[in-house]
Amino acid sequence: MLADERYDNLDPTEFADPSAAYRLQPWWFWNGAMEPEVMREQIALMDEAGCGGFYVT
Repeated sequence: MLADERYDNLDPTEFADPSAAYRLQPWWFWNGAMEPEVMREQIALMDEAGCGGFYVT
């Protein structure tokens, strides 16, 4: 596939507000026991930052 062909269907509005699949999805490392309230706070912070999800390790 040529590079020019890959970009025929690009929608510039997707760059302004990308779906969750194209947003940042950080690795979230748990180095010990997690408190539910701390987890809720951290998830809220990731949501506010525009993350599309996260991976827990």
